[in-house]
Amino acid sequence: MGRINLRRVLLGGLLAGLVSNVSGIALAHFVLREDLAAMMRAAGISSFPASAGVQHVLTRFLIGIAVVWLYAAMRPRFGPGPWTAALAGLIGWFFGQPLTALALSSWGVIPTKVLVAAPLWGLFEMVAVALAGAWVYKE
Repeated sequence: MGRINLRRVLLGGLLAGLVSNVSGIALAHFVLREDLAAMMRAAGISSFPASAGVQHVLTRFLIGIAVVWLYAAMRPRFGPGPWTAALAGLIGWFFGQPLTALALSSWGVIPTKVLVAAPLWGLFEMVAVALAGAWVYKE
C-alpha cells in the first residue's frame, strides 16, 4: 500500500470544493430561494451575514478535501476510478446530509421542502464532488 499523496488530495479537494460551492449556490439561489427566505424571516433574520457565507464556503472546501482523502484511502482496497470515487461521495453524503437533516428536523423550524430537497440535491452533488476530486488525485 502506497502513501496518500497529500498534495493531490489538497488539489483535488479544492476542485471538489469548487464544485460543491457552485452546486450549493445553485441550490440556495435557484431551487430553495423562497423557502430559505421564508425560513430566515420566520427566524427574524433580515439578511444572510457575510461571516456565515464565508464559513459556508470554507466548510464546503473542507468537505471536498475530506471526500478526496477518503477516495485516496479507499483506492488500495477498491481500486482507482469512478466507482470508488462515487462510493466515497456516497459515504460523505450519508454522514453529512441525511443525518444532518434528521437532526435538524427535530427543531421544527426548517421547512420540510428544505429538509428533503437539500439532501436529495446533495446526493448528486457529493458524487459529482468526489468524481471531480478523484479526477485530479494521483498517487
